[in-house]
Amino acid sequence: MTDTVILSTNNLPERLAAQSQYAKQTGSLVTLPSHFEILHDQGVDFIVRILNRLQEKPRDSRQKQHNPFLPYEADMYIGHISASHLCLLNKFNVVDNHLLIVTAQYQQQDERLSINDFDALHFCLQQINGLGFYNGGKTAGASQHHKHLQVVPLPLASGWNCPGGFELPIEAALQHRNNHNVMFPHVIRYFDFAHIDATQWFSMYRSMMQDIHSWSLDNGALASKPYNLLCTRKWMMLVPRTHECVAGISFNSLGFAGGLLAKSEQDFHLLKKIGPMNALISVTS
Repeated sequence: MTDTVILSTNNLPERLAAQSQYAKQTGSLVTLPSHFEILHDQGVDFIVRILNRLQEKPRDSRQKQHNPFLPYEADMYIGHISASHLCLLNKFNVVDNHLLIVTAQYQQQDERLSINDFDALHFCLQQINGLGFYNGGKTAGASQHHKHLQVVPLPLASGWNCPGGFELPIEAALQHRNNHNVMFPHVIRYFDFAHIDATQWFSMYRSMMQDIHSWSLDNGALASKPYNLLCTRKWMMLVPRTHECVAGISFNSLGFAGGLLAKSEQDFHLLKKIGPMNALISVTS
């Protein structure tokens, strides 16, 4: 464990860049070699990241139960947002400066989000123009069971020629706010980031969760069904989930922003055959 660093309202980008550089130098941060291709489908230029080689994961059952956030690896530590949340680097990243917002005490990844979660996300997006997202459970693409949100900087891919100046591929389908080309089930709200706080975000989230009927009674307490949350400085989207994979290809929140991951060229060609939008519809219906 490393000394506690308290993040301020203006030092997160500096801390993120410095810790990323340090962790790369020590070999602790593993950037998975990849390249990307564009798949145009239903008016959206989906960015598909294709891994140059598959990263083998431990198969030992004890490793599967390991929690990488308690304790966290010192080289991954960026700093504490508050007593309840801290920022870590995503150890196995595909894009640079991918950070995790992790609860300081253990909470399960399929728990509903709290006002403290939104405080932490708002803190990060105030300083980083990025996409914040949450994979609500394994079916929604979560790979760790300890509650964490994630932030990736925008635009989504370095070197991507953003059509229409969009920072996320899905925004081409959202530009007129009629969402006719967003063919998977979803609920979206638009807002002015300069005039919204975390409390208002949290209230919006609860209302949207009710809209997609994701609340269910579990022994008298509210629990959430699998879903993905995506949030930028302009909008918040919730997507209900029914399946994690299509043809063995897993999808998390980034897929609904227009960013997909293929672990091999074979998976890429399979995704191309299915069609990205059809794949997203399949995991939500």
